[in-house]
Order: sequence, then structure tokens, then C-alpha cells
Amino acid sequence: MIITIDGTSGSGKSTVSRKFAKKQNMSLLNTGSLYRKITLDCLISGIKIEDREAVISAAAHCDFEKKNEFHLNDEKISRLVPLIAQIPEVRKIVKDYQKELGTAGNIVIEGRDIGTVVFPEAPLKFYITASPETRARRKFEELKAKGIEEDYQMVLENIINRDRADEGRKISPLKIPDGAVVIDTSELTIEQVVGQMEEEVRELKAESGKRTDEVN
Repeated sequence: MIITIDGTSGSGKSTVSRKFAKKQNMSLLNTGSLYRKITLDCLISGIKIEDREAVISAAAHCDFEKKNEFHLNDEKISRLVPLIAQIPEVRKIVKDYQKELGTAGNIVIEGRDIGTVVFPEAPLKFYITASPETRARRKFEELKAKGIEEDYQMVLENIINRDRADEGRKISPLKIPDGAVVIDTSELTIEQVVGQMEEEVRELKAESGKRTDEVN
């Protein structure tokens, strides 16, 4: 089974996805990290984001399996990712990679167009969100805990700009997938969100079992 988790930047969907996938004993693919890895490769190679062909080439040769999570969370990468994610050729490269991994099944895939574009046929789709202010506060506190000084208003502005870029891009804009379960995490703990998702899985399995009994 493929379960998709889409949502806004900073809504907590990455943490939720990890805990949920672990509880379901399913593999997890964070597709945002794929775009971040491409961005990191561009920065390391000195490729300017405006050099479209060079960025596409970097995406085509990106080693998505390489582990470098520490660098992927850098704020500079966060600001540049939306620009790279808007390039259709780059999105196709990432989409093809996701499709390849998805063929194995029994996987949770997190991103921003997974339930709308990559796997619209998934039997269970989630959309995780939270208010911009809530997301900015969480990010601000996260950076502060790491000893990184950042202005709250700048963090909030980055999140609002990211939403605008994600929702306004011509290719695969961020939106709620048809039939998705929408969960606003603004007033919920991670455990509460995961609990709601687990309940949806139980209901889906119960409904599936009911249909099987009716056929038999």
C-alpha cells in the first residue's frame, strides 16, 4: 500500500511522517530531501540557480542515496529550494525516482505533490498544515535550540514566501489532493496527529475487509 502525506512547509509533516511510518512498519520517502540534495549539489558545484541547464544536469546526476541531512536543513538551502522545485525538468527527474521507489509498495511518501500528481491513485492520502505563525514559531524555536540566531519575522516571511511559491508555481502547485484527510496541527501534538492518521488506516482496512466479505 502507498500512503501519501502532502502539506505546507514547516507544518510538522516530516516528523509526523517518520513516526507514522515507523508505527505502520512501512518504508518512508521524504521527497523534499530530494530537492534539497539537488540544491546542495548545485551550491557545492558553484552552479548558479539561474543556469537552468546546469541545474537540470545536476538533478540528473544527483546521488539521492547520499547521506548529508545536516547540510540539507541549512536556511540557505531552504530559501533556494522553491526556485529549483519550479523547474519542470527537475520535477520530472524527481517524480520518476519516486515512481520507481513506489513500485515496491508498502511505503509512506511525503512531499508537496505526491497525492495530487505522483500517486493520485493512492488509497490513503493526508494533507498536513498549520498556520504560518505556528510554523514560524516552531522553526524559530528549532533554530534557537541549535544555537542559530535568526529573526522571527524573517523566518515568518520565508515561510509565507515558500507557501506563495509552492501554491503559485505552474507545475504541480501545492494543493489539497482529492479525497485527502486534512489535519491542521496548529493545536495538536505530534502524537495526536499520528493517532488520527492511525485511526484512518484502521478505518480503511476495516472498509476494505468489509468489501472483501461482500464479494465472497
